[in-house]
Amino acid sequence: MKSYNWKKGISIFIICGFIGAIVGSLISRMESADNLHNIVNVLEALAPSLFIVALITGIAGIGGYFYFSMQLKKDGYCEEEGSFYEKYEKVMGITLMCCTLCAVINFTALGVNLFELTIPASMLFMLNVCIAFLGEVGHISLVKKVRPELNADPLDPKFHEHYFDRLDECEKYKTGKASFNTLSAMIPLYVFLFIACYLLSRVFEISPAIYLPIGIIWGAQTILMTYHANKKPRA
Repeated sequence: MKSYNWKKGISIFIICGFIGAIVGSLISRMESADNLHNIVNVLEALAPSLFIVALITGIAGIGGYFYFSMQLKKDGYCEEEGSFYEKYEKVMGITLMCCTLCAVINFTALGVNLFELTIPASMLFMLNVCIAFLGEVGHISLVKKVRPELNADPLDPKFHEHYFDRLDECEKYKTGKASFNTLSAMIPLYVFLFIACYLLSRVFEISPAIYLPIGIIWGAQTILMTYHANKKPRA
């Protein structure tokens, strides 16, 4: 306890309290403002456009797949230093991320528009599902052509486990470090989401049940992290 920087901690609490007071004042003014309903109407009008955002993201991802597929084929699926794969491996990861984000945004759009889902929106949803799925499987297949040792079936329920086991030690270290950094970043994100939900419930009179999914995800992440950290390694 003696080694803890109390001055820094107290300063952070004071700053957070000051920011909270300012935000609370703004929320109070917003509650009494006549344009509150206009803000709600604008958000409701923009909700269906999330399907378009998901589509654009998915096109970027699957477009990257077709581009890299042609380039890697020209390069003979070579992994050596100076090859196309070696130069653009990280960019391929970004285009794969776009395919994953397409699915995330798409299902978010479905939830937001669930009670007012039109036929065109439903068709866009199904199209985005296909693009996200084909894009992810396609990217993984490309990597397998360049690196046959990563021969894991993307349709296998244990694909991520099998894929991780086939990585070399350096790649496993990078993956572990990335996972640690992600988990560390999620804690302040959960706190921010709780605060955001509080503000939303104040302004729009939303049910307190909006806190429940965040709490479930946060709790599940903590339990799973502890479980896998204490799990005995396979022989």
